[in-house]
Amino acid sequence: MDKTTVLLKNYISEQHLDSPSDFEHPLFYNSQGKKLTRQGIAYVLKKYADACAIKEISPHKMRHTKAMHLTEADVNPIFIRDFLGHTDLKVTEIYSKTSIKMKKAAIRREMLKKRSSLSDDECRRKSRTICEAFLATKEYDRASTILLYKAYNNEVDTDMIFSRAVSDGKTVAYPRSCENGGEPEMRFFVVNDPDELCKGYKGIFEPDITKELEKFNGCADICITPGVSFDRKCHRIGYGKAFYDRYIRQNDPKCVIGLAYAIQIADEFETEDADRTVDMVITESGIYINE
Repeated sequence: MDKTTVLLKNYISEQHLDSPSDFEHPLFYNSQGKKLTRQGIAYVLKKYADACAIKEISPHKMRHTKAMHLTEADVNPIFIRDFLGHTDLKVTEIYSKTSIKMKKAAIRREMLKKRSSLSDDECRRKSRTICEAFLATKEYDRASTILLYKAYNNEVDTDMIFSRAVSDGKTVAYPRSCENGGEPEMRFFVVNDPDELCKGYKGIFEPDITKELEKFNGCADICITPGVSFDRKCHRIGYGKAFYDRYIRQNDPKCVIGLAYAIQIADEFETEDADRTVDMVITESGIYINE
């Protein structure tokens, strides 16, 4: 804002608008000395945008961009409301929500890039350490039902957990994902053998419903969730479809545990109302507890 203030002061001085007699004169005006209209602003903007070979720009887009910049600079929403001329603060709060989504998208891109850089051997070694840490928890020892996922795209491999849990006589269920009326939906089915999984949504291995598997209903003792990133306070960023957020909100498992590599842990990030915080995050370097 300081730079803007300097530019405006210089402009006012150059246009000789700093005398009391000119206080009612429009700050920005057209060739007739009258205030610029919306169409006039659009004309001037297009004229210079064309000269610079800039496409797809408009006053409306610049207005939204300015609002986003103010939001990301943590400017008071009331000031932004007044700056934009909104009458309702709820309209202005849309920018805050959009800003959070943009920040989450940036974290998602960064973390997916980091995870994809891991070699197969690194994934195997780190996954084994993470699974051993989970199997040593009192939460696992006390659980009789576990919701698990099949690793995809360099996620933490959970095959060790599946084998141990089945051997220990626990019920293990995997999700089938779909979009029902545009809404994300997961249904879990009890699996007793790896052969009961087949490629499904997005190429992820899911329960093969042609094998007439038992559908899991009720409240699970543990829901193990993958994630693109977690922070030290156990907030989670997924792939952006909200499959797990929605399922956890509707079914309320007793304990939700995230598995991730240490490189996927962020210090802290902003969340939205629909985001679900997990109870615990386990990495190869340590365990984070949601206090």
